[in-house]
Amino acid sequence: MPDGTRRFRFLVLLGSLLMIASGFLPWWHAGGDLVNGIQLPAATGIGLEGAGLAIYGAALACLVLLDIGYMRGRWGDLTVPDGTRRFRFLVLLGSLLMIASGFLPWWHAGGDLVNGIQLPAATGIGLEGAGLAIYGAALACLVLLDIGYMRGRWGFVLDAPAAYLTLGLTAAGALLYRGWELWSLGYLPLPQRSPGLAVAAVGIATLLYGAGSGFGARRYQ
Repeated sequence: MPDGTRRFRFLVLLGSLLMIASGFLPWWHAGGDLVNGIQLPAATGIGLEGAGLAIYGAALACLVLLDIGYMRGRWGDLTVPDGTRRFRFLVLLGSLLMIASGFLPWWHAGGDLVNGIQLPAATGIGLEGAGLAIYGAALACLVLLDIGYMRGRWGFVLDAPAAYLTLGLTAAGALLYRGWELWSLGYLPLPQRSPGLAVAAVGIATLLYGAGSGFGARRYQ
């Protein structure tokens, strides 16, 4: 891969990661002032809301396009064997499902009608608690895929099935812990009640299967 192409792809990767990181940082803050001895309520908003989701989506799309572009490319007389391409595609697919699961409902409480009174309803998504570990593992997989392809013939020590397997097992542990948390609170996380948890489970299984199938595959031919 020419140095110019590698440099531009690295800058796209770096910019995308900064855009994604910005979504979890405060974008605005209101309230919290002391008026006549009374502390007003404070509120803070992060970037993963409103138009900020478009920035997040654009950054994630850049990561995916980088991965797909590398997967379909070649470097001089070096090509990616089908076995390696297949396991990387499964890692990519599993990671995307894990990321998507973070924006789906994981639990729902309230909303029932008791004695003619509607109880308040609350819903939680995956980007909280142990779900953040699943999101982080998926994002790390995307970054490792990009860096591994960027390094080309020189390779990258963490761009290996063992690394993806470790990240997948970490995500699986976080998923089991989150499921236990919900169950211990009396909430049964069935797929129809917790679609986010179900999608995360499918994504983690796909990632683990892809990582497992990558052992023994040649990097180039």
